[in-house]
Formats: sequence, C-alpha cells, structure tokens
Amino acid sequence: MTQEEGAHLPFMPIIKKTAFVLCGLILVLTIRFFPTLLTELKQSLHTNLFRYRMRELDRALQNRPIPRVAGVSREVVEKIVKRHESELKKIPGVEGIFVAGDKIIIHIRVYTDNKGQKLEYLPAHLQALPQTIEGIPVTVSSLSVYPPPPGVIILKPKGKRERAKTCPANLYETNLHGWRFCFDPVHPEPIPGLMMLPIAGIPPEQAYKILDRNRNRLMALPGIESVGMGANGIYVTAAHPSILPKEVEGLRLEVHPVSKVEKREARYTANIALTAP
Repeated sequence: MTQEEGAHLPFMPIIKKTAFVLCGLILVLTIRFFPTLLTELKQSLHTNLFRYRMRELDRALQNRPIPRVAGVSREVVEKIVKRHESELKKIPGVEGIFVAGDKIIIHIRVYTDNKGQKLEYLPAHLQALPQTIEGIPVTVSSLSVYPPPPGVIILKPKGKRERAKTCPANLYETNLHGWRFCFDPVHPEPIPGLMMLPIAGIPPEQAYKILDRNRNRLMALPGIESVGMGANGIYVTAAHPSILPKEVEGLRLEVHPVSKVEKREARYTANIALTAP
C-alpha cells in the first residue's frame, strides 16, 4: 500500500455512512411519494387516452357521410329552410321551422277556447301551410295553448304575479306562445306555464316538476336520445323503448323509437369512441 492510498482510508467510514443515509432517504421518499406519483401517472395516461379517442372521434365524424333528407343533402335542405323561414314566421301561429329526420317540420301554436277546448279544425291560414317546400316533404307539428289575457303578467319574487296593461320601464318583456311576461332582468323569475293545457290530467307546472325530478334518471338509461315534455306526457326518444316504464309519478311516457338512420349513427359513434389506441 502506498503512502497516498493510506492517507484516504480514514475517510472511508464517513463515505459509507453518507451513502447509507442517502439510500435510506431515497427509500423513505419513494415510499412516501410513490402512490402519489403512480396516481398522477395513471391520470396522465387516462387523459392522453381520452384525448386520443376524442381526436379519432372528431376525424370519424368529419369523414362520415351526412344523412340525406328526401334524397337531398342536409346542407342543401338547411339552406332551403333559411330561405323560407322568415316568410313562414310572418304567418300568425307559426313559431318555428327546422329539419328533423327525413322532412321539414313547421311548428305551430293553436289557441283553444277560454275553457281549454281544442279547435276541431285548424284556422284556414294554418290549413294553407305548404305540404312540401322545394320538393321536401313538410310535417306540421301543433301545440294547443290557452289564449293569452290582455296586457302583461308581471313576475315577482316568490312566485307572485300581477297583471298590468304594459310593462314597467325597469322590467324586461318577453313573449311565450303569445303570452306577454315582464320580469326583473337582474333577478329574473322563471316563466310559468300558464298557457299550457293539463298534461295527462296533471297541471302543467306540476307536470314539469315531475319531469325535472326524473329527467336525469331517464337519460341515464341505455339508448335514450332525448327527454322532454310532450302534449300528452313526457316525450322520450329511445333506441330500446321496451326498457322504459309506462308512466313516472302518474305522468305517462310518450315513447318514440329512434329512426334507423339515428340508430346507425349512434352505433357508429359508439364504436369509434370505444376504440383503443
């Protein structure tokens, strides 16, 4: 052993102790933070996987064939609707026009008498609505409501209402199915369904509360496309109508099967979304 090598020997125990302490510290830090690091790694992997699937879904949706309406591309039919929308809305009672499935829908509002009795026949100007628009078939969808009272209805806090000839200057006026309502734009009150007829024998406000309580539960069922309020009950569009109950809290369900085109698109989208990288 040389004199130089012997001079370093006294430092060997210190180096060993330092190495032992460092190893112990690394072990403690690993045990302490490894679960957190593992969780963050899993979250990162899930996030990247989700982003990948969303990119694949976006590409697939951009490249998928757009359903045609009566043999015409949907884009062309949408332009047809835009060309005729303003003119049709000038007709009293016409509230909307849109494309749905393989046809154009014209949505109209029809007033009952003061007792809520529906008209036996539509007014002549609504009977004259076109059956086709530039060769595209048209279906008229109607909603019967009570006729509006004269003046406006002022909506106040805690569900209080007051009738007036005109809206006060500090309130905002809105129109729903021909009924005029005034409300505070800073603290708006919900528009009540005073114009709506009883739905399956249930007052409309109560029926809408039933819908609100059950909407999420119905939407969670497999194959449900949409849930809303129809003229005779809760309106549900479903791919599997047999799984639905006949009524909810005494309010019947109007179940409408999803069209073949919508079913095909739903299956296609689901397959893309579940594709692993």
